[in-house]
Amino acid sequence: MIIKTQDLVLKVRKDVDPPKLDLSKYDDFLDELCGHREFQKDAIETVLRFLLGGEYMNTAELARENFDDNPKLQEYYGKFEYFKDKLEFPNKLTCTVDLATATGKTWVMYGIAQIMLCEKAVDRVLILCPSTTVKYELMKKFEKYVSDRHLRATLTDVQISYRVNPAVKDAARTIRDEEICIDNIHKTYDYVSSSIESSFAGKGQRTLVINDEAHHIICPEAETSKADIKLMLEWKKFLQDPKYNFKYIVGLTGTPYKGNEYARNVVCRYSIMQAMEGDLAGNYVIKKINYVQKSEAKKWDYKIEEIYSNHQKNKRLWRKAKKHITIFITKTINAAEKLANELMNFLIDKEKIDVKEAEQKVLVVTSSPKHEPNRAVLKTVDDPANKVEWIVSVTMLTEGWDVDNVFQIVPHEERAFNSKLLIAQVLGRGLRVPPEYQSEQPAVIVYNHDKWSEAIKDLVYEVWDYEHRVRSYIVEKEKDFNFQLHNLDYRKEEVTVKKHPRTGAYRIPRIPELSTQSAIIKLHTTYYQVKEKKEKKVTTKIPIKMYTVDRVVNDIMNKLAEFDAEGKTEYAKTVSRKSLKTAILKVLKKADPEKTGMVSEENKNRIERSFDVLKREATGTTTIKRIAEKPYSIDTNDFAMASAKITEFQKNKAMIYELNSVKLSRKEDIEFIEEAKKKATFENVIPASKYTFKCPLNVVIVSYGNERDFAEYIVKQEYADCIDVWIKNVDKGTDKNSYRIPYSYRAGSVSSLARNGGHQKEAYFYPDFIIKIGKDILIIEIKSDEDITEINKAKLKYAKKHIKELNDKQKQCKYYFKFLSRQDFSRFFEAIKNGTYKDYVSNLETELKIR
Repeated sequence: MIIKTQDLVLKVRKDVDPPKLDLSKYDDFLDELCGHREFQKDAIETVLRFLLGGEYMNTAELARENFDDNPKLQEYYGKFEYFKDKLEFPNKLTCTVDLATATGKTWVMYGIAQIMLCEKAVDRVLILCPSTTVKYELMKKFEKYVSDRHLRATLTDVQISYRVNPAVKDAARTIRDEEICIDNIHKTYDYVSSSIESSFAGKGQRTLVINDEAHHIICPEAETSKADIKLMLEWKKFLQDPKYNFKYIVGLTGTPYKGNEYARNVVCRYSIMQAMEGDLAGNYVIKKINYVQKSEAKKWDYKIEEIYSNHQKNKRLWRKAKKHITIFITKTINAAEKLANELMNFLIDKEKIDVKEAEQKVLVVTSSPKHEPNRAVLKTVDDPANKVEWIVSVTMLTEGWDVDNVFQIVPHEERAFNSKLLIAQVLGRGLRVPPEYQSEQPAVIVYNHDKWSEAIKDLVYEVWDYEHRVRSYIVEKEKDFNFQLHNLDYRKEEVTVKKHPRTGAYRIPRIPELSTQSAIIKLHTTYYQVKEKKEKKVTTKIPIKMYTVDRVVNDIMNKLAEFDAEGKTEYAKTVSRKSLKTAILKVLKKADPEKTGMVSEENKNRIERSFDVLKREATGTTTIKRIAEKPYSIDTNDFAMASAKITEFQKNKAMIYELNSVKLSRKEDIEFIEEAKKKATFENVIPASKYTFKCPLNVVIVSYGNERDFAEYIVKQEYADCIDVWIKNVDKGTDKNSYRIPYSYRAGSVSSLARNGGHQKEAYFYPDFIIKIGKDILIIEIKSDEDITEINKAKLKYAKKHIKELNDKQKQCKYYFKFLSRQDFSRFFEAIKNGTYKDYVSNLETELKIR
């Protein structure tokens, strides 16, 4: 039986008990860390729900739940025991995250580690990687994260009771609590001097282990030498060692394969195809991929000429990039050396350069000691001052090499490209997008031998997750239905509102409600007595750190003195110690049932934070003001492609189908569209004629329900006659390939919003349809009748402001924003028909303004 890769991904329950795990308090942290990369947030939250949600004791329980719920897994494995046998560590809380290469595994690793420490689930974190190269890259990034003041600021939410700013170390030093150790796997071996054993032996239950490039554990036999195979087998033994007894193990990789077999404990997957299409990301995170389907260049002499030609074309085509690199992938060190010599001889003849210049342009990277200096050169290969343009590498020796400017990959031998693991690794070398092209999407050429093309096609497509999908994109028609749009970007300016500090007696800020405290907490532990073969429960009393009220008052006064020094105020003189102590004692009565007269550390911190308002009084507050930039133009001809799985047209997707437009699609896409049309439910295919389909797309994909009903109106003859052109906007994109409007709203848990809490979140929304009538442009957002939410209120508010500023700054077209629901469609299209659409106000818009 053939099973799709996505069907092997284990689903983790989303409903967890809030007292056990409430991730909403980390919204600000995750927004700051991940930015527009929603897939990273999803990966972090999925792993944390698995590890800390309390729903699973180990991976076997998660696998059992998925097996019972998924008929495809039942058919594939037959028995659960066969499935369980495939799991690497069934009796531990262990999982793998599959993130396509170049999509930011390090962000995910840090996010998981930081929250696990803040939740006090673990005391320390151990991050293992396969090489020194990867180690240094990881340490550099982690040190940047922990020193980022913006990230640290997001962890000061009052709901986060335990704030940790971890130190980052390697195994050369002893690792203590609240520290993250990053080192390569070799440091775990008994014969290597390191602090791993002394720092982690017996502490595995309170340690989080994160394995970077975790496919080495899954598939050690794929290494390039017997020595490396042995070393990677030791990695798995270390994780299983009862001396450490690790409880939490998380692996991250972009290639979770054992040959062609997908890993069995993956809980989150962001495939190369998703990354390529920009799913769950505001900008493109990887390049497009072009690979050889057929070539007439049969001899090597011809092939090298074609490869060289591609290299030069890439320089012209992607000229904004700082460098342009071609990388060759071989299977052995000998093959790499031979190819590098051939390449240098070719360049000497082709470019009329001497041997020294050729040697500066070609770099061989292998595990051989004689190539060790070259690995140092590799670190700066993206720098324009580095003259390397051609790299010859042995498979899998380029992990940790974060280079943006690879535009061509040449798998020189079939063996370097004959499994899913190798394909994903080879592709991964060239997928990173140069910063100059974040809003565009350059391509990487994979120059494989065309005789392998059909043999590897299925493997490549599965690695890309290239499922049968209906694809909607611009096609060239007899009549051009493309049109120009205008939009605005905004720059942000910080505006400091200076408040005048008080000079007289200052009223003490209200002491916040304190949590109920106890000087002693009881911990219950169950032991298994081997000789007696029975359990024994033991209760341990743990004293909590407590402070006298006088100490709390003294620390607050010292804090006020610091405010005074910074803001030239006199709070320390005007705030009365006696009144402050009285206020604290009053609140403490309710929180201190044991009548200790002491304040717990948690409550002490809560009281001190309430005085931070005084610092803002002294130094002022900073607000962000949006300033509209000069309008820019977007051509609908540049709109991004949209797509949907064929199976979705049987459920929650519909299409507007016009035969002549469909025929202009690519051959393979016509097949997919016709297949979807055949399988779709009757109401999910909206027929149109070439006279009513005034749209530049080959086919239009809409969501079932409100969008589908709107689509039926827009292709009715009586209304189509009144419209010049229209287009369905994409659901995501950039300022160049979509139409998007920025807005801001309050985000947070229901409880935090109810008490006017939460946090301000900035985002874009992508209106559903754009209609052009003469010089009027109608921007249409569609929702359900009852969709009266704070987010939609914010969308309406900011969209109205946006459109007004756009009309003020340009006069070529007049823009109108319309917020519609199903009950508005008939009246709206009648307004188009009779020419009163400019002043039309929908029921939904009225409700959003009133409530």
